[in-house]
Amino acid sequence: MDALNTYGTLAGNLHIAEMSSLIDKAFLSRPAKEWVKLLNEKEIDCTLVSDYADLAADPQVIANEYVIELQHRAGIPIKYVSPPVKLSKTPGHIDSTALEFGQHTEEVLLAANYTWDQIAEFRKNHVI
Repeated sequence: MDALNTYGTLAGNLHIAEMSSLIDKAFLSRPAKEWVKLLNEKEIDCTLVSDYADLAADPQVIANEYVIELQHRAGIPIKYVSPPVKLSKTPGHIDSTALEFGQHTEEVLLAANYTWDQIAEFRKNHVI
């Protein structure tokens, strides 16, 4: 009960949904970056939550090469998340783009002891 009184009569008299609605309206009245600045000035720690597009375009993400761009076999550039840990002696890297659908189907089936005739039958019956 003391927690409600700490926030004054507004918290005690309004239903949570009403309070949430008032807070939503207040936050919609200014851009998010402005709210972060104002709240940080009042020593309330907060930051923007980035979506994937924001994150991929973030200058620090680019500088640290957390997102890299590779040329796909089809000739289009594709962004990939690089290994997150940067090691000086054994750095991780991405040296090729994602595989094509079914690219290694035959090799996998051969390794599983299927014959070429069986694989041809799978293709004929649209199993692969």
